[in-house]
Amino acid sequence: MKNGIIGAIVVLSLAVTFGCGGPQPGKSAARAGNMPQDGTFDGIYQSPAWGRLEITVDGSNAVGLFESDSRYGRMEGTITGDLYKFRWTSTNTKVGGKIADSTGGGYFKYVVNEEGTTKKRMVHWVKGEWGYDKNDAGKKWEAVKLQRAKKRLKHQGDKGPTTVMDDDFATSAGFGASSEGEKEVGGMAEPEPEKEEEDDDDTLDGLF
Repeated sequence: MKNGIIGAIVVLSLAVTFGCGGPQPGKSAARAGNMPQDGTFDGIYQSPAWGRLEITVDGSNAVGLFESDSRYGRMEGTITGDLYKFRWTSTNTKVGGKIADSTGGGYFKYVVNEEGTTKKRMVHWVKGEWGYDKNDAGKKWEAVKLQRAKKRLKHQGDKGPTTVMDDDFATSAGFGASSEGEKEVGGMAEPEPEKEEEDDDDTLDGLF
């Protein structure tokens, strides 16, 4: 009897140790590290899946606005070192002809890589995951930082961000057209480069 009790205790201890020690499905195991040199979450980003993302930092707090051709949303959270953990809300305008809202959580790690081209340059990224409802992981989200773009998404409460993107979604949502002196690159409004510069530092070719 005594041996049976001891055996049960050992099994329970192992279950607690190994069964609860790892990351749970849909839950992030990301840990904060040191922010890379010259890194800051504040800025404008672009990704194929999520479109344009603009993050504004105030101390350790950060708010992001994002918009693609069919969805827009907002994120809000806190920054610790190179880790930004947030909660997000999103509106999808192309779900069976209806507007669908969703919420969830996520995180970004700030990453700086050297791009392997003839002209060496450091490329800044946010790379992380997101999940629905109470989850904050499970689905990939990464975006490259644009060096010469300007912020132009403005939160309008439940109506979502307002931007100057000139596409079908922007027009149907009542958004304005692109300002003079800017060009559209990959669905985003971007300032014209200086005349003396031949290369476009914000090209996304080869990054995704």
